[in-house]
Amino acid sequence: MAEKVQVAFDTLKKTFRSRKTRNIEWRKEQLKSLLKGFNEMHDEICHACSEDLGREAFYTELAEIGGCKQAIHWNLQNIDQMTKDECIDTELIFAPAKTWVKYEPLGVCAIYGTWNYPIGLCIKPLI
Repeated sequence: MAEKVQVAFDTLKKTFRSRKTRNIEWRKEQLKSLLKGFNEMHDEICHACSEDLGREAFYTELAEIGGCKQAIHWNLQNIDQMTKDECIDTELIFAPAKTWVKYEPLGVCAIYGTWNYPIGLCIKPLI
């Protein structure tokens, strides 16, 4: 099991080092693909939560799928604003220079979820 996790992390690190995750359009496409997956696999997700947790499909839609889809929509609408470079005040001593904050991905991380809300608590941090 540990070897599989290490292989997954190595693959993700390689992708990050390729710099393609910095592109906002790439990130938007990832979110759109995730939304497409939720739409296409809705019934399978509901069935899995029913089998594993004894949860009704309505509650799975409400507590798991709906929240994730809403988070995806919100992020798609706001990602340009959230990642826009921000000009901030520069100390007078450095004039006429300008200071910018540039928002970029920092690296790869792991997301650990729980058994009771497996979809929402793993996917929302991913989004």
